[in-house]
Amino acid sequence: MPIKELLFESGYLVVVDENGTGSRHSIAAVLRVEDIPSLAASIITSGTFDTARIPALSADKITSGALGVDRIPSLNADKITAGALGTDRIPSLAASKITSGEFGTARVADAAITQAKLASATLAYLGAYGVAQYGTSLYGT
Repeated sequence: MPIKELLFESGYLVVVDENGTGSRHSIAAVLRVEDIPSLAASIITSGTFDTARIPALSADKITSGALGVDRIPSLNADKITAGALGTDRIPSLAASKITSGEFGTARVADAAITQAKLASATLAYLGAYGVAQYGTSLYGT
């Protein structure tokens, strides 16, 4: 049947044949995916694209929202400027790297204080230090 005219009426396609007979068809029922041409993205003004339709984006194009952990690259330590690192992120540290501060008693091994280490201190000095620090002599007097 040759088509004489195509009309659009309120979401319907009206097909008029050469005899002037018209038949209404729902546009959704008439159009197939293959019938719709490729469209430039600039023409699309509403709706939501599925992720398969969105190309890969460089990180400088992402300006809001939160990235998933799998999208965050490894960082050098000099890039971390706030917050607290978990103990599993802090490497072992050689004692030779520690140049200031004081260790808690629990951090000093029992065998670490030897007679050789104490040779330069007198018992009077140690006793005075103990009284000043702890209110009692370090050697019990």
